[in-house]
Amino acid sequence: MRMPGRGSVSERGGAAGDLYIQMSVKPHETLIRDGSDLVHRLPLTIVDAAIGATVMVPTLEGEEEIEIKPGTQFNEVHLLRGRGMPFLRKRGRGDLKVVMDIMIPRNLSAEQKELLRQFDESTSARNYSGHEGLLKKIRAAFR
Repeated sequence: MRMPGRGSVSERGGAAGDLYIQMSVKPHETLIRDGSDLVHRLPLTIVDAAIGATVMVPTLEGEEEIEIKPGTQFNEVHLLRGRGMPFLRKRGRGDLKVVMDIMIPRNLSAEQKELLRQFDESTSARNYSGHEGLLKKIRAAFR
């Protein structure tokens, strides 16, 4: 960063030079910077994604509660406006994009597998309709 006129004065009493400041930003443990926006990948169980939930997400000011809608899909984005990084040279802040990272369980017991088979048999194409297309998901990510 350059700060004009804030450096040392010349030896013969001339105008002060420029001050150059080199900064580095330590990465946050859960928030990823994307310009003025921040991104958080929220691990979510398939149950919470299917039936909805209330979860806490990290922000720069601390944790904030958000509602997960029933039927949330993988990589769906929940936008928290004005919760990102401050803009440089103007007022306001970027956004916090909470990306849903739905976890699929591993190492299921025989009983759990049977319950999932029963669930699969009880559902139809109607339960899976209304999925957003890829283009709609991309547009939502850039809003």
